Amino acid sequence: MKKNFLSSFIFLCCAMLINKFAIAQTYVTNGDASLIDVSLNEYRLSFDVQGSNGSVWYQNKIDLRNDFTVSGEINLGTRDGDGADGIAFVLQPLSVNAGGAGGGIGYFGINPSFAVEFDTYYNGDRFDPFEDHCAIQLNGDVTHDATHTVAGPTAFPGNIEDGLWHRVIFSWNATTKNFRMYWNGSATPFFDVVYDISAGVFSGSPYAYFGFTAATGSLTNEQKVRISSAVFVSEGVAGSIKNASCSSVADGGVDITATGLTAPLIYQWSNGTITEDLTSVLPGTYVVTVKDAAIPQRSIISTFVVGADVNATTWYKDADKDGYSDGTTETICVQPSGYKMASELIAISGDCNDDNINVNPGATEICGNGIDDNCNGQIDEGCVLYIFYKDADTDTYGDPTSSVTNYTGVVPAGYVANNSDCNDDNINVNPGATEI
Repeated sequence: MKKNFLSSFIFLCCAMLINKFAIAQTYVTNGDASLIDVSLNEYRLSFDVQGSNGSVWYQNKIDLRNDFTVSGEINLGTRDGDGADGIAFVLQPLSVNAGGAGGGIGYFGINPSFAVEFDTYYNGDRFDPFEDHCAIQLNGDVTHDATHTVAGPTAFPGNIEDGLWHRVIFSWNATTKNFRMYWNGSATPFFDVVYDISAGVFSGSPYAYFGFTAATGSLTNEQKVRISSAVFVSEGVAGSIKNASCSSVADGGVDITATGLTAPLIYQWSNGTITEDLTSVLPGTYVVTVKDAAIPQRSIISTFVVGADVNATTWYKDADKDGYSDGTTETICVQPSGYKMASELIAISGDCNDDNINVNPGATEICGNGIDDNCNGQIDEGCVLYIFYKDADTDTYGDPTSSVTNYTGVVPAGYVANNSDCNDDNINVNPGATEI
């Protein structure tokens, strides 16, 4: 929250000792700001000491003729009654070194600018609500009036200097000129305003840096930001995208033209390509960094999304065309020979012999053929093997030493079901004869 007794000033410094900027970095830090967690893209903007201030800016201007969304989290510290001053999300066309100290939340005096302030201190002379509050302000002026305030000030329902990370999303619709700010994961915008930022603030220019600022005065807080994602079109790199013919075919590409840089240019794509244009790629997101020959070296980062004209289909092998697949798949756009879509099959896996139309999980087990016909891992399960004995003397008694088997139960000619004949060559000798 801002202090009305503390003067504010702007620091614009090009010295590399103050601007903690390595050439290949995406974001530029100033003042007390520093990257403290690479994995979360987390920056400390101010220390919990008096007179601390810092800013972090994306290194290239974005193009407001296109939609953008910046999402992340802000942490406004743990001090409530004795805490200050707040964090601001800012669009400005001036420099990646812009920032300020004290009650201006780090953006005071940045003119022209468009800022969403999260203000944690009460300044009555600036028409602040007593509570922690939020407003959209123009041209680096923190006074809430008709000239400088686009939306708000609107009080938060409770204390936001609670040491917690608060989810924030800033979105811009270039067609409708809608700017929205979402707070703490709500699906309803905290602010939803229609305002032509380019015409109303930047004299018709569509280009601006985006970033976050923070400051402390006599009251303090450690204030931090996590920049989770940023989707936008960057200034300086125009691109023509060729979609891939299919989501599984590497025939997409991007033809780019970089402006505003000093030749010769160096190109580095996220997939390792170092040529100006991208060819023969699968659908996906590709980021290019274009560096020039100026001293100090400048670079532009831009993102391109290659789509697909046709989505690939997962095809399942059914070589014997029995409606069952063995589970072998191909994910391509054109149907391969011997494959079908899942909707055309009875089952997409389980065929233990995809070369035999009579063998599949839906088949009936055939007794005696030595084959696992129904693919359940067993052979001839449920079958009864019948044994029949030769009855050479036709006395209806069989020879136990001579037999045949079958699974049908049908008695073959010349055979019987019992095996009790002790002399199968004499009709008068059998268990039913009278002993002579």
